[in-house]
Amino acid sequence: MKYPRRLTFTLLILLGLLISLLLADTISKPGLTQIVAPKQTPIISQASEGLQEEQRGRDRYQQGDFQQAIAIWESVAQTYHNQGYFIAQARVLSNLSLAYQHLGKWQPATEAIARSIALLENAGPPGLSVLAQAMNTQGQLYLAMGKPEAAFSSWETAEKLYNRDRQQMGVFKARINQATALQQLGLYRRASLLLADISNNLQHQENSREKAIVLIRLGNLLSTLSRFNEAQIILQQGLTIATNLDLNSEKITALIGLGNVAKNHQDYTTALDYYQQALTRSPSPQQQVAIELSQLSLLAETQDWQAFSQLLATTKSHLDQLPSNHTTIYYRLNLGQHWSTFQQAQNPQSSWQNILQLYSQATQEAIDLGDQRAQAFGLGYIASIYEQTQQWEIAQNITQDALILSQQIKAPDISYLWLWQLGRIQQAQGKPEKAISSYLEAVNLIGSLSQDIASIGREFQFSFQNSIEPVYRELVSLLLETTPPGQVVSQNNLSQAINVIESLKVAELDNFFKADCVDVVSRKIDEIDPTAAVIYPIILKDNLHVIISKPNHPLIHHQTNVSKTEVDTTIKQLSQGLVIRSRRDFYEPAQKLYNWVIRPLANQINPEQVKTLVFVPDGSFRNIPMATLYDGEKYLIETYSIAITPGLKLLSDKSIKQLDLKVLAGGLTEERDGFSPLSYVAEEIATIQSETASTVLLNQDFTNQLIRHKLELTNYPIVHFATHGQFSSRLDDTFILAWDSRINILELDSLLTEKTLTGRTPIELLILSACQTASGDNRATLGLAGMAVKAGARSTVGTLWSVNDQASSELMSEFYRFLNQKQFNKSEALRQAQLKLLNNSFFRHPFYWSPYILVGNWL
Repeated sequence: MKYPRRLTFTLLILLGLLISLLLADTISKPGLTQIVAPKQTPIISQASEGLQEEQRGRDRYQQGDFQQAIAIWESVAQTYHNQGYFIAQARVLSNLSLAYQHLGKWQPATEAIARSIALLENAGPPGLSVLAQAMNTQGQLYLAMGKPEAAFSSWETAEKLYNRDRQQMGVFKARINQATALQQLGLYRRASLLLADISNNLQHQENSREKAIVLIRLGNLLSTLSRFNEAQIILQQGLTIATNLDLNSEKITALIGLGNVAKNHQDYTTALDYYQQALTRSPSPQQQVAIELSQLSLLAETQDWQAFSQLLATTKSHLDQLPSNHTTIYYRLNLGQHWSTFQQAQNPQSSWQNILQLYSQATQEAIDLGDQRAQAFGLGYIASIYEQTQQWEIAQNITQDALILSQQIKAPDISYLWLWQLGRIQQAQGKPEKAISSYLEAVNLIGSLSQDIASIGREFQFSFQNSIEPVYRELVSLLLETTPPGQVVSQNNLSQAINVIESLKVAELDNFFKADCVDVVSRKIDEIDPTAAVIYPIILKDNLHVIISKPNHPLIHHQTNVSKTEVDTTIKQLSQGLVIRSRRDFYEPAQKLYNWVIRPLANQINPEQVKTLVFVPDGSFRNIPMATLYDGEKYLIETYSIAITPGLKLLSDKSIKQLDLKVLAGGLTEERDGFSPLSYVAEEIATIQSETASTVLLNQDFTNQLIRHKLELTNYPIVHFATHGQFSSRLDDTFILAWDSRINILELDSLLTEKTLTGRTPIELLILSACQTASGDNRATLGLAGMAVKAGARSTVGTLWSVNDQASSELMSEFYRFLNQKQFNKSEALRQAQLKLLNNSFFRHPFYWSPYILVGNWL
């Protein structure tokens, strides 16, 4: 049995990863100006002794020896209390809270920060900066305890105090913290606006150590939000300042952050170089282990197992030398995950004892420190070793212990992992009904998580494809493939399978946007279009399943015994044959796919009754135009209108036939930003003007500001952009090109949904006639689906590859002509336009007419 790789640790938000920056930013530094006592003599000599002890505690903290730092600071705090130095005592108590947080000791951390704040309530102006820092510490504590609302409130107070004390960099730090809380609350738009404002204001500040710290923190937060392009720019700015000012600790942190960004861009050579630069600058012992863990993650991705093996032993040795604390517990769990990946890839039959010992050590340390989250992780990972070695009873019992603990501490981000694991174990034990129940609970928990589904653990950044998507797919497999031989799959199982697939589509888009920001409405095809059939092709490991939902009919199901590998290979062959305009190479794969998906159920979708086929494409099916499936004589588009939807849950049911064809048309004919001219765009837009009432923004007029202005003034049911653009599985790389800038998907969302905020009619149809999916990105159509959903348009027409300009102009001319005829809905108007090109000897090849796909509402 293949052992699933559940978590990918990137260490961007692991406490120990950015230890030096956190120290610079969160530890209150001792200073004579903050020692206030009712007596005036002999303050200086007594204070100096206290300051020296404070610094000694800070040195221990920097080295990761939090227990010793606590012992020193407890003594110093008592000394300050006895001498009446209340502000100094409050400062030390705030630092004590941070040290306790590192150990996962929430109760003493809470008590320490409460005492600190109480001492400062009447301190007046001399205590403002210490009180601001204490509120920052309190916010960090609340966030660590899973209370982002309370954290946000504390950081708002910190911002006000920093403002009163005229500490501009402190204000920026507090606001970055607020953005972190907003992200945890799923308020991605607010977090993004706040970060943009911080970034703009930072540019006007003089270079300083504080500015470097804030820039690097901002860059790393942007990276956790998957805004890697912005993160790279900001981190580079912070690195430049840190280098010029010779700030070693800050430079190391910036280099680690840039390495993580490069790794996420799959620029592994650059990432390794950044990590190596960080290591050569004498990082602290905890930083060194954090960097090595990042390197292990990269080496695992590139499958450089020889280098991985060498570094694994080094990292284990270095980790064994660190004192036990909250951070090192997660380092051990992290190392165990990397080690498991290595062993599974190289020798899964060898002993798992060393990994088991590593997990056991981490779990015992978590118990000793009272860190129940880490304990829940550790128990679950211990159980995973017994799962791997097929010791099912032990694996089940320990998994259930981990699950109970995670439920007790109300940690759904951990609970779903162990429900998933329990389901796998139950399936292996031949208990499919219990397995289905466990999987359903896991899927429901994932759906209930309101924060970013790609980083739902505070300690880890989850990989969607490794830790979320498989839960859905394995559940679908259970629902469709555990029926006894000779029996048909029950309607209940088919219905549940559809619901799971639809939920997966929602989760994919939530993950794409790194926020819970996709509106979901439960719908059935019966409620939308009586002449449409919804087709779900579902790719599983050894079988291709097709489920058809027709109005007022039971669900229809067919299974073809073909492997995922063969399906993906066939789809790739079709895609390549279409894009390179081969004369005949696309026919065979197009016919094979038709035989798998359509032919077995063709009599169930009689064209006399079914006019439109609505596909909810799964996996690699998203990368091809379904219109090109070929029955040996004709393409699918010659029989049916074709539409694509990420799922009926994401569908609006309004028809364009109820609206006037008023168009805002924009585009570029000239070269911009390295993109070639689009010579036929002028003709395309002229055609739109001849067929509709339209407003045109061409070249210099096609700017972000003018688009926004036009949409604010007038209702446009149709927005048509004829310009370069790209759809990608990466949020940063999904954009359209305006005259003055690239407009990414979130900016486009802001542009196009601005009108709905004022009560105007939302956009019915968004047309992107010269965009394409990113080359080499097999999940790029997530960007197209995301554009369709997030832009606020009921429907989107986009292209899967770079289209021929003349063919595009002619197709769009026909599309608007048919759209203007009220008897045609959107999908039929597009079909008729495609047929016009298909019947034109110059454009007969599907390269010219098939890349246009309609996503969303087809009516």
